[in-house]
Amino acid sequence: MADEILYAIDGRGVATVTLNRPKAMNAFDAVRIDAFNEAIARAVETPGIRVIVVAGAGSVFCSGADINYLRSAGELPPKENLADAGKYAAMGEALRAAPVPVVARVQGGAYGGGLGLAAACDIVLAAETAKFAVTEARYGFTPSLMVPFLIGRIGQRGCRRWCLTGEVLTAARAREVGLADIVVADDALDSALDDLVELEALTSSD
Repeated sequence: MADEILYAIDGRGVATVTLNRPKAMNAFDAVRIDAFNEAIARAVETPGIRVIVVAGAGSVFCSGADINYLRSAGELPPKENLADAGKYAAMGEALRAAPVPVVARVQGGAYGGGLGLAAACDIVLAAETAKFAVTEARYGFTPSLMVPFLIGRIGQRGCRRWCLTGEVLTAARAREVGLADIVVADDALDSALDDLVELEALTSSD
């Protein structure tokens, strides 16, 4: 399971944390949440880090939390449930608090908690065929832990709409409303990411 959250750093000082569970659309559970938080902490603590990239292996960036995990977490005693929710929330909080720029590389889709992760990043770079949706309402859950990050991007009005309806947004529409920042052709995603992290204004440590 350790290889389901990958960590790599290149010679430019770019740390990449990759959700590596493609057969499950990179859904996360308690184990993967802990591993993700550890990877981000490792990146932040590594000398010379200039940018953090959050990516997803395979065809989908992240489908959010595993449904079975959410159901089991809901059956935990209140104290344990609160502690579990704290770890879940810590993923987005760590991205938001990182002392270097954080870029989300989104392909395929960012759904539910996956959208929450992207929203917590400083810059969301998306492939033009990517889709975005707050899917919790479809399953009877509330997206409470991601709301602070969504409000930061789309405001209270937009947050109410997209959280209540669960509508699927195209990448172009996501850019219009503020959930994505840059949209490029699918086959240009990696080159656009390289161009972005090479920007001196983005990566400068001064």
